[in-house]
Amino acid sequence: MKNLVFVVFSFIYNLFLSIKNRIQPDLEHVIADLVWSDLTLCEKDITVAYKKLVKAFCRQYKVKAPKLVFRQIDPNDMFMGLFEYRPYTISINVRALILNSMNETSGLIARNTLMFVLLHELRHCWQYKYHKEDVLYWTETHNHLYSILYEECPIEIDANEFAKSAGLHDSDDIFNKLPLSLYEDFDKAVDLKEEVEASRKIKKTIAVALNRIHLE
Repeated sequence: MKNLVFVVFSFIYNLFLSIKNRIQPDLEHVIADLVWSDLTLCEKDITVAYKKLVKAFCRQYKVKAPKLVFRQIDPNDMFMGLFEYRPYTISINVRALILNSMNETSGLIARNTLMFVLLHELRHCWQYKYHKEDVLYWTETHNHLYSILYEECPIEIDANEFAKSAGLHDSDDIFNKLPLSLYEDFDKAVDLKEEVEASRKIKKTIAVALNRIHLE
């Protein structure tokens, strides 16, 4: 009798989860469905993908959904995406997306590139809510450092790690391991020697931080 009750309970529970995932799929399932879909890098398909992705992302992380905008972000088509908190938008450069997808507009490479960019920019949206001080430090008060240390700053490292892992690495540990004080020596460097030494310290700390995060 107990076994029968357990079987019935398990069946009902699994059925409930199945129905819930169909109505409100979690972020992991949404990403997988989009990567293995037949979407292309046209504005219409990107909009469809974004609506599905942002709905799951915002539900999971309790953030407001940014408006999607299509535009050329920079004159050289270097940037594929950009999150801005004023206005509250995510911009996508379709031409840059295609260039970074080996000139493919469809297929797995194109969809993986799209997922990376959308997840990266949505992570910046999450950062603005939960680590606003860090975002404002880099994008406003220390914007001069942001352009120099773009690849080494925590908001970009965090967004890259989140996007590369398809949302699996969603801890905010990187902000604890790479405090803003780490970058002060570089900002205050008075000559090339001090700047090189500060840069070396930053890169070493980043390497240790990422190694620990990947092992956890």
